[in-house]
Amino acid sequence: MVPVRPTFWNIPTPSEIAQYILGLGVAIFLVWAVLRHIQCWRKGASEPLPPLGRQVWRESIRRLLRFVLVPERLREDLYGFVTHLAIFWGMVLLALGTIIATVDWDLFHLVLGGRLLSGLSYKLFELVLDLAGVALLVGLLLAIIRRYFWRPARLSVPRLPRDKWQSAVILGLLLTVAVTGFIVEGLRIRAGVVLSETAAPATADTGDLAEAEQAVTVGATVWSGSAVGAATSEAFRGIPLGTVRRLHLVIWWIHAIAAFGFLLLIPFTKANHLIAGLAHVIIPRQDGLPSAVSGDGEATPLRALTWRQRLEVSTCTSCGKCQEACPAHLANNPLTPKGLVWGLHGLFMQDVWLGWKTLADSQNEQLWLSDEALWSCYSCRACEEKCPLAIRHTGLVVALRR
Repeated sequence: MVPVRPTFWNIPTPSEIAQYILGLGVAIFLVWAVLRHIQCWRKGASEPLPPLGRQVWRESIRRLLRFVLVPERLREDLYGFVTHLAIFWGMVLLALGTIIATVDWDLFHLVLGGRLLSGLSYKLFELVLDLAGVALLVGLLLAIIRRYFWRPARLSVPRLPRDKWQSAVILGLLLTVAVTGFIVEGLRIRAGVVLSETAAPATADTGDLAEAEQAVTVGATVWSGSAVGAATSEAFRGIPLGTVRRLHLVIWWIHAIAAFGFLLLIPFTKANHLIAGLAHVIIPRQDGLPSAVSGDGEATPLRALTWRQRLEVSTCTSCGKCQEACPAHLANNPLTPKGLVWGLHGLFMQDVWLGWKTLADSQNEQLWLSDEALWSCYSCRACEEKCPLAIRHTGLVVALRR
């Protein structure tokens, strides 16, 4: 029997249906949330795009390579560069793997009566996802070490309470997704080994087993495809098949809920940079400082910003690299580029989500957006040269001064 991906092995039909319903609900919510953000971006004053042409779009692709795929401004920080690459590409490959697995099951299997992931393609699929899972785990562990054990000053100053809980929740959910993914794989492989040992003709013919059991048996005995999953399965050696099945279903649901939870949090947290940052990098822009001539009448500093500047504020990850390069901040002036953007980000989120509790009235955020802080900026644009997502801090300062 040719190895195929044992999709939904051991998953009862009600759980399978529930997962699709939850997935559809999460997708609908994300689309609505993105449209809500776009609506609030568009409240800003106009900022013209450069004349569109082939050269402009080529520049957009170059920016995608420079700031997203292989971020050049992180290269001088090797630790941060490796962390970003591991988390980013791990997540991208695992997301693509989920899409391919869905197409394999829902289209090729249920509609066309065949399988996309079978034989060699399944082996390569499992190998790539195994490497992606390891990369994600390594990246998350590096991020946890830097944030909680080897913390540079730029992450602690100024103090950002919203960033503190957001980082913990985001890292926790992604770590849960990565770890439970390997545990689910390990339990499935262990079940396949047990089934192969209990089925009478298991080594030569799995005809006595149901189709799903055949798939998991062949996947475990012919070629598991997942070195980490196979190693994880050894932790469950000696456990009865019934217990393996129950554990598998429970961990499978934890994995799914953690993944859905992370997706739901994207519009509410700095993980929004996954969407806003991509849009900011790809959408063409003028090189000069933007000039907002009118707003929508809001009684907040947001009225001074263009639509593009609102988008830029949404991309901030509070990494603090801008602050490390700011001569005004290093001279103990009240200006902090990180605090400036994060304060505006809080006001923007208050505009997006009714009832959003920001710290915009706190003493610190009032200081970050105060006239004293704004006029202590040297307009040297050193912060912009360091920002991994090309936020134009100086443009924000100029807009708020006006």
